[in-house]
Amino acid sequence: MTSRIDVERPTIVVGVVLKPHGLRGEVSVQSRSDNPDRWTSGSIVFDEAGTGYRVTAARAHGSRLLVSFEGIGDRTAADALRGRELLVPESWLPELPDGEWWPHQLEGCRVLTERGRDLGILSEVIANPANDL
Repeated sequence: MTSRIDVERPTIVVGVVLKPHGLRGEVSVQSRSDNPDRWTSGSIVFDEAGTGYRVTAARAHGSRLLVSFEGIGDRTAADALRGRELLVPESWLPELPDGEWWPHQLEGCRVLTERGRDLGILSEVIANPANDL
């Protein structure tokens, strides 16, 4: 675990801690990131309170990841992370090509059919392992 770092407020959810795994502080994480470098050793993610966690190791485990964080060395410490969303600042996202958008950037946009019928304002994009809804 790192101390709070002076960065913009993290708002982009890149994963959720599901539960501890084993006795040495590893946690099961449902990743919501398409960035292959998001979980490499040395990467930092934040919880909702702004506390930073430095990744020391990560590996695939079925559809989830098993992640180790600096300073989280036993099951009790890992269990304290259960259910926490892991976030990064928006400025840490890679830049997209013209005409492409991150799902969170679509919230608040007006939705029209191909024929121009107004369906309303997109209020939320729900992250789902198969597809965002």
